Amino acid sequence: MHILSIIRIVGLLVALFSSTMLLPALVAFGYRDGGGAEFVSSFLIALLLGVVLWFPNRYHKKEMRSKEGFLIVVLFWTVLGSVGA
Repeated sequence: MHILSIIRIVGLLVALFSSTMLLPALVAFGYRDGGGAEFVSSFLIALLLGVVLWFPNRYHKKEMRSKEGFLIVVLFWTVLGSVGA
């Protein structure tokens, strides 16, 4: 099992997911409802987590089998739920 490659992919997906926090932040700032700062901080935390997972493992690119793919999906949904909460 290629654990470092799996961590690299999950980190990249979390970093990409962090960009979904920017649109609600812009809407909150536009309507001045006071919730924009929380979305910006969530964006920064998710981006930092994604970069911390991706950056040290960015050169680990191995051929993966289907069991690694299933593990990536399970980890991504678990991490996505935790970061989104």
